[in-house]
Amino acid sequence: MQPPILHLAVAAIMTASLAACGNSGDSAPPPTNVTAAAGDGRIVLSWDSEPGIEYWIFGAADPGVTVDNWITLPESFGVVRGRSPQPVCALTNGTTYWATVNARTGTAGGGAGSAAVGETPRLAGEAWTTTTLDAPINGLGFGLIDYCRTVNANTDHDRPATGHLLAVGDAASIYTSLDGVNWTKQVTPVAEGFTADLHAIDVYTARPGPHDDLEQIWIATGDESATLRSYNGVDWAVTVAPIPGSRTLRALAHQHNLFVAVGDGGRIAITVNGSEWRERDSTTTENLNSIARENNLYVATGDNGTLLVSGDGGGWVRIDLGITARLRGAAYGNNNANPGNGGIEEIHTWVVVGDGGTVARSINGGGQWELFSLPGAPNLVGVGYTTAFIAVDEAGGVWRSTDGANWTGPVASGLGAVQAASGLSKYGILTALPGGRVASSF
Repeated sequence: MQPPILHLAVAAIMTASLAACGNSGDSAPPPTNVTAAAGDGRIVLSWDSEPGIEYWIFGAADPGVTVDNWITLPESFGVVRGRSPQPVCALTNGTTYWATVNARTGTAGGGAGSAAVGETPRLAGEAWTTTTLDAPINGLGFGLIDYCRTVNANTDHDRPATGHLLAVGDAASIYTSLDGVNWTKQVTPVAEGFTADLHAIDVYTARPGPHDDLEQIWIATGDESATLRSYNGVDWAVTVAPIPGSRTLRALAHQHNLFVAVGDGGRIAITVNGSEWRERDSTTTENLNSIARENNLYVATGDNGTLLVSGDGGGWVRIDLGITARLRGAAYGNNNANPGNGGIEEIHTWVVVGDGGTVARSINGGGQWELFSLPGAPNLVGVGYTTAFIAVDEAGGVWRSTDGANWTGPVASGLGAVQAASGLSKYGILTALPGGRVASSF
């Protein structure tokens, strides 16, 4: 049975979609070339868009879905004012969904729907797209554009649905992509003499929504504290020139417009808007390799078993795991983001991964940790959470877990050697490969 809140939302969609009388505008023919692609807990619909036309999506787990019967079918969903490509999220992996798209102008009711297209969501890590860029890649990231806007029984509005995939590298190189396939190299102030190698990039989206109405701060940093800032990912300015002798920052995370970076020799520094870096005591001199922030907690990992936690990015506590493995990634997962369990079980789990098959898990907000070891002792280069925890090892093997304790794998990815992997805020997995290559899986 669908929850009452869904009935209300669906009723509003149906009323608006059918109430053509008295409205301005007209129904429009359905879009052409409608296609569907599989993702993790989602399908992505694409079509040929025309200016001034508004598109709505209606779907269900039934190939006979139409704009008139969709609400009566199993696992029905709708998206108001979709934009191609449009992710339909909060779906269940392994179930085939079908969708039709109709069109309108103004506030008129929509016309006939397109022929239904279908796809089956599946876990990330099964299918990869690899692209070769023209510079060695040192760091990866994600910039949120908009949250999930799908109306269905599993809707989780906090789950990111669209965003920029990011890669940074040598000689002030910055690349962005909306689909993990087509990448754009952004113009950086190289002509002004800024040629520092970049290692980390992060984006704070103050107001998610349409591409042309975003409020964002982009920060990229690298060798000797060198820092670039942008408000749109295209126009970049130098905010901190390289500081000779300054320890390199390797990873970034943020809470609102406060960016926290970690790097060599245990360095932790914070910045607001990228204008200057302020040092914070990390309690360690070990190299720090990654930082993540979720559920009101920062988690940083580093060499020699280094694990640090902080509530605000200013004061840090070291967690003694009793190990010496190099720790290389952290991710937070909560099964509310996994529609496969109906949104009932909340696991609130942190997972840290590293060399020698090392996995550490906390289920109480980072206060206590337990250790696990994957068979074969693979060196794990990173971990993310989509609808499950997904870790990637340096040989390209993919490992999966729904709870952070019980893992399956390795699943062969065909990637070969992997330098780094970044969990992309429940969106998917992005990896850096030798030879300036990046690979994505969603």
